[in-house]
Amino acid sequence: MPKQTLVFESPVQLSVQNSMLKIAYKDDPDNVTLRAIEDIAIILIDNHSASLTTPLIGKLAEQNVAVVFCNEKHMPSSMLMNLDANTLQEK
Repeated sequence: MPKQTLVFESPVQLSVQNSMLKIAYKDDPDNVTLRAIEDIAIILIDNHSASLTTPLIGKLAEQNVAVVFCNEKHMPSSMLMNLDANTLQEK
């Protein structure tokens, strides 16, 4: 099965729950979704009101999930990746 790319364009709170990605939409607190982290390849954050927890960032790094942040023009501006998976940054 191909890995998923998740795109968040609305305010969300991303955290980890039972080793899964927990997605809570800030404008609809009852709308909560869980996704298996091992099924995700990339998370694209295109909203400046989105937030991630530190434990989630650690789990995403363990599973080699790239996290891409977009700027005000909706263009990718930075990326979080696991250093073990990228030899150039590791050196």
